[in-house]
Amino acid sequence: MGTLFVNQVIAVSQELQDNSCPIGQSRIFVAKNRQNRNIALFVINTVGPVYHSEEKEKSAFLLQSCYSTSFALANLYSLTSIAYPAISCGANHFPPQEAAQVAIESV
Repeated sequence: MGTLFVNQVIAVSQELQDNSCPIGQSRIFVAKNRQNRNIALFVINTVGPVYHSEEKEKSAFLLQSCYSTSFALANLYSLTSIAYPAISCGANHFPPQEAAQVAIESV
């Protein structure tokens, strides 16, 4: 199922280009499993904020919004599990300790 999943993620990436997502918001994409049509694969995309130390509260608010909007979508689709990377901690320079605290408080 690995190759199938990768191909579906590529398709979702192309769809994302046509459906832009604002910072702090999330979108869900559904792909049917071609091997078992009863199984749907879901990808929730969220756009994390760029961290600015002079605007810590705004950065934290937008990051929290990433979690709350993605949780809302997961709930809407009755998903029972969700996994996150360290949102905004890489290229967007959010300090990992602060981002982890926001993530914990969002749950």
